[in-house]
Amino acid sequence: MAVDEALVFYDGRCGMCRGNVVDAKHRMVPGSMRFVENSGPEAQTILGPLGLMEATESSLIVLADGKPLLRADAGLAMVRRFRWPWRALLVFGLLPKRTLDRMYDKRAANRKRDACVMPLPE
Repeated sequence: MAVDEALVFYDGRCGMCRGNVVDAKHRMVPGSMRFVENSGPEAQTILGPLGLMEATESSLIVLADGKPLLRADAGLAMVRRFRWPWRALLVFGLLPKRTLDRMYDKRAANRKRDACVMPLPE
C-alpha cells in the first residue's frame, strides 16, 4: 500500500516528542514522512493559514492526504507509514475514536513531565 509523504508537526521543546520522532524515523517507510518542528517558520507558513497554530501546543499534527489530522488520528496516520511489524499497531484504530483521543490526551498531558530534554540527533 503506497502512501504519500505526510508532514508531521511536533513539539521540538518536548523530550518525549523528540524521542518519538527518532523512533518513527527508524520505523517508517523511507520517504513517507517529513518531520517539522511546530515552532519553526515552516510550521507557521503551513499551519497558520489552516488556523492550527494554537493546536500545536496540545497536539501532534499530521498533514496527510491533503488534510490535517490531530491527536489519535495523527498518531494512526503515522503508523500507516511504518514498516512491518510496527504497522500492526493499526489494530488500535479499531477502538472508538473517543477512547483513542482520551488515551492520547492523558499521555500528552504528562509529556513534558515524563521526558527529559535531550537534543534531537541529526
